[in-house]
Amino acid sequence: MIWRIVRKDWKLLWPLVAMVTVAQLGNAFLWQALGQFGEPKGLLLTAQVLSYLVFLGIAALIAAAVQQDVVPGVSQDWLIRPIPRGAMFRAKLLFVLLCVHGPMLLADVLHGFAAGFTARDAMSAALVRTVCVLLAFSLPVMALASATRTLVQVAVDFLGIWLLVVIGVAVGVAVRGGQPPVFAATGMQWMTPAFWSILALTSAVVVLPLQYLRRSTQSTRMFLVCAPVLAYRTWAMKVRLVATRASRANSASSQAAMGCLSITGCPVRSKSKWSAPLPGRW
Repeated sequence: MIWRIVRKDWKLLWPLVAMVTVAQLGNAFLWQALGQFGEPKGLLLTAQVLSYLVFLGIAALIAAAVQQDVVPGVSQDWLIRPIPRGAMFRAKLLFVLLCVHGPMLLADVLHGFAAGFTARDAMSAALVRTVCVLLAFSLPVMALASATRTLVQVAVDFLGIWLLVVIGVAVGVAVRGGQPPVFAATGMQWMTPAFWSILALTSAVVVLPLQYLRRSTQSTRMFLVCAPVLAYRTWAMKVRLVATRASRANSASSQAAMGCLSITGCPVRSKSKWSAPLPGRW
């Protein structure tokens, strides 16, 4: 049953699959042509725009595949057929793996070979990237598409969630008086994309069972509205905690530096003459 659903989706969506595959291969070829230094500069902007368009095409393909068998509503054909709901979810996930992440893995492996990496290194790097995109992007898009009926609704819901996040960020900037976060110039900047990626994955883990096993669209929409707000509150608490710890660490390090300066500033009696101690001697 799972393979029949996958074949049905393939027959309907193979032109879009081909377009996304060509775009992914072209994107990998373009970045390889730019080299390590991003030359020529005029082609760099094209490569950056193409990368965003590739992910936009991937999102459209995933949403189209999920909405071939719409979950919301009671008039869908697959609901009256003896198709287990778990089988429907596995079929959609298998389609995404084969038609989206299969070409992505191939493009990344070819890119690694062209860059001079060994087969093992190229395959391991491609697998890591594919898994990260699956968890942080593809599954959340599947969750959003399962709660909607059309691509337009997917775009509207995405823009609504994005607007809530932007409002939260703007409120945080206003509260700080226009100043950047405490960790903006530190090595903790990775926390922001990691936090939102974990939030997206957590939302997908919650929404997909609600839709495919319980078909609870109303609960799903309430969760999608409340999740960004709660996430922003959690992120604000985390930022304050990190800022407090960073200020304490900075004050402790400054006190230690002052203590070391007071010690090393004193002359030390050597065998031949007065001299300052070398670093690391104490």
